[in-house]
Amino acid sequence: MTRQAEEHFCFSVWDQHTNFLKDRKFQDAYEFGLNSGHRYGRMPQEWQFYIACCLASHALHLDGDFVECGVNTGRMSLTICKYINFNSIDKSFYLFDTYCGMPEYQILESEREYALDYNKQWYPDVYELTKTNFSPFTRAIPVRGIVPDTLASVPIEAVCYLHLDMNIVASELLSCASFGISFREGQSCYLTITISNGTFCRNKRWTPLRKSKEPR
Repeated sequence: MTRQAEEHFCFSVWDQHTNFLKDRKFQDAYEFGLNSGHRYGRMPQEWQFYIACCLASHALHLDGDFVECGVNTGRMSLTICKYINFNSIDKSFYLFDTYCGMPEYQILESEREYALDYNKQWYPDVYELTKTNFSPFTRAIPVRGIVPDTLASVPIEAVCYLHLDMNIVASELLSCASFGISFREGQSCYLTITISNGTFCRNKRWTPLRKSKEPR
């Protein structure tokens, strides 16, 4: 049990057992995802990635495919693919992104300053790099283009795991609306929600079939 503050991305933890983060299987998968060629450096995101791996493991028992919107070089999805041995399962993993940053016409005025700075600093064109990163996983499919416009370009009949993290409000809200009609009861959804003043809410697990769409 940690007795002092353990720093994680956007939060700290006191007096809690965190040994699960040191699990060798998870650590190997996490390092695999980190070595994807991104520009973020080594941010302490083990907690978030472990939650995603747990949700992905749960999704293995549900009908449908895996989807991520907001991929960049694939840090989280590569971690998941390694963790759950994605080549051993009969599902596809659709990876939607522009692979070159946030589309300017979707950026709200309140988001513009930080979003354009993010595009310049963090989001060069990484499409070819990301395709190479996922090449070991035969059914992991990078789909290039603007979300949600590209969602209809692939044959997704149902979704068992969905991760949305696109840093701007419009893309995320439109994607939520697009996927709301194909959810299955009990499916896993991992969201990083952007709010309109350009700051970020915590990652949340949602159950989309709840009419209120309240985080659980």
